[in-house]
Amino acid sequence: MTEGPPISYLVHHLVQAPPGIREQSVPGNSPGQTTAAMVSDLFYDMGGLLFIQQTAREFFTLNANADPNLFHLIRVVCYILEDRWFFAYYQQDPKARIADKVKPLIFGGLKELAQVQKAGFFLDDAEGREEICRRVLRVLELLPQGETREQAADRFTALDSVERSALVKKTREAQRRAMEIRKEMARRQAEEAASKMSRE
Repeated sequence: MTEGPPISYLVHHLVQAPPGIREQSVPGNSPGQTTAAMVSDLFYDMGGLLFIQQTAREFFTLNANADPNLFHLIRVVCYILEDRWFFAYYQQDPKARIADKVKPLIFGGLKELAQVQKAGFFLDDAEGREEICRRVLRVLELLPQGETREQAADRFTALDSVERSALVKKTREAQRRAMEIRKEMARRQAEEAASKMSRE
């Protein structure tokens, strides 16, 4: 994998996000239209194509029934990619296919993440900022500067909100099942005790 920028560099960029990125609501147009325009500009700058009618339809279809949080998260990802490091990277190697690689993430790939975390978490929380920056580098097949593939994978796994949510859900389900088993055992013990008393 190619070495990318330091995580600290991208996190600092995210800390400096302007109000237009920090706010979930957008003036004028709907969140979806504003987000689509931002994605279209990003793709064009990174060697992709401006949205045509078919592309826009694909974007809205894959993000169907999206709430404002998902569109806000997409705008956060676009802001990360609008950093000068990525522009320089593309200019040095137009074959890097930044637009192609990031498209699956933006065209539906953030749905699950948006369901478990608010976009604001990735702007205001230190671990949230690191997680979203690492997620962007992963889809671009870039390693954070100074990290091995194993180190980057381990750190991402430790931060992954989707995996955390799944683990919490699994743990709660196991606890619920254990409680049901304990209740069933207690019921049977009570029935056996009552049966024993009636025989005596």
